[in-house]
Amino acid sequence: MIVLLFMLIQPFSLQGYIGCSTGYAGDSFHNSGYGYLSFDKEGNIISFYSEFRTSYTLPEESLMYSFDRAVVYVTPYPLSLSLGWERVNWGFGMFYSPADLFNPAYSVLDYERIRKGVFTAGISYEWSPAIIQEIVFALPEDTVRVTWENLRLGSRVNVFLNSYECFLSGVYCDDEFPISCGLRKDVYDFIVYSEATVEPGEDSLNPRFLLGVNRMLGTQGIINIEYYYQNEGFSEWNDSIPFLSSIPGYTGKHYIYCLTQAGEGEGFSCGIYSVFHPLWRGGLTGLIISYNGLQDITIIGTGIKIIKRGEFSLLPFEYLFGIEMRYFF
Repeated sequence: MIVLLFMLIQPFSLQGYIGCSTGYAGDSFHNSGYGYLSFDKEGNIISFYSEFRTSYTLPEESLMYSFDRAVVYVTPYPLSLSLGWERVNWGFGMFYSPADLFNPAYSVLDYERIRKGVFTAGISYEWSPAIIQEIVFALPEDTVRVTWENLRLGSRVNVFLNSYECFLSGVYCDDEFPISCGLRKDVYDFIVYSEATVEPGEDSLNPRFLLGVNRMLGTQGIINIEYYYQNEGFSEWNDSIPFLSSIPGYTGKHYIYCLTQAGEGEGFSCGIYSVFHPLWRGGLTGLIISYNGLQDITIIGTGIKIIKRGEFSLLPFEYLFGIEMRYFF
């Protein structure tokens, strides 16, 4: 309570955007007004950061709100403490990450990769400029009550050597103890990375791994390609298989994710992204075009084509179109 009162009398910054959109999916149009708010208060040692989203959709007249982040940081060097609703990003993958055992999955239809956080308490200690250790306590998504059965506890050690970055982590979750490792390196202006997770058990190690490469293109562009494998996923698909997740893109063994985005300064920018299962030959591809030449206003147009095979055949539409306008402040 004393910390929060102290923070309330300190200067803070407020930024975000409000917007409206209309979209076509299946045989109907959907209209929505929405907002995104970032609240940031900083001090020498104590800081607070939050992100909040809300939207109102017509004609369903439904209201959605989401606290994505609301975190207090206390950073007396070389120690760093955090408490609140936060994203725990321990892997390198931009789309999939075998080492990500805390956060909820996000929709493959979301080209911005907006991901909700989870309730966490974290400790980070810098043993040296080259070695940082993190410890996190977290609860799964939509969990409020703290019990030993649902508590997730993890520790990660990060090591930085010249142009190499690597980590080793272990997480206790759901009576399992997955172990993850990863390596990332700059190679001729490209960033090459890989990570893997195993779950030691009686039957198998249940391996999952990721290979990826990306490169920046100018000031606003990027090209990124990832291949992801998970041992527990299905290798074949038919309609009798129970759907393991409400979001397509997490059921099979293999996935390829690609993102290409290009833009320079104010004006038009263009991006193409896709999520594809190479064996089922199903997935989606999307086109994003934006214009930010107006003061504080960005206009975004999207189009998505669903390749309806495998789990992607469960989506109730083949095309998705949308246009939105955002006012930033």
